[in-house]
Amino acid sequence: MKMQQNRRTALKQLTAAGLGLVLSGKVSTALAQTSVKPAFGSRATLANSVWFNGALFSVLADKKTTGGSYALMDVRVRQGFEAPPHVHNGEDEIFFIQEGEVTFTSGSVVTEAKPGDHVFQPRGVPHSFKLKTPTARMLVTFTPGGLEEAYRRVGVPAERLDLPAPPASPPTAEQLAAVAKVFGEYGFVLLPRS
Repeated sequence: MKMQQNRRTALKQLTAAGLGLVLSGKVSTALAQTSVKPAFGSRATLANSVWFNGALFSVLADKKTTGGSYALMDVRVRQGFEAPPHVHNGEDEIFFIQEGEVTFTSGSVVTEAKPGDHVFQPRGVPHSFKLKTPTARMLVTFTPGGLEEAYRRVGVPAERLDLPAPPASPPTAEQLAAVAKVFGEYGFVLLPRS
């Protein structure tokens, strides 16, 4: 009983101290109000999903909803349509494999990933991935957020929450240049395939 009273007393003191700091101007209430984002939840919907390069990208959290701290996408991709080697200059990329098997290469580090595995790709290091299974589903996090906007810009609204039909032909040089330009605005640099 005495321990519970001590805890209550300590909590009251901490609360009073915090309020005192705000009232004394040592903590900005405006900063506290703008830097704290409300809790939220999300799921893949047609409203937050695009098709791009034969894949489905559903933006579950973006820079706006997280105060810039991260972005989270539910990504479904098929073998043969993986991203080419590239470098992120503005964000780290984190993958959590939900379905399928994927080989990740980051610099000289090769990681074999299966469902339940997590893979970290640091910014500034050339990396890529290859599917070992016909399809894969991954949660992809960018930290900080922002790059998700490039996918929205180059993609087309998804018509269903599944992979689109594969593109009938490879992208033209003009299409590749347009995509590289958009992603380049976010510090994402496409590298030649080896």
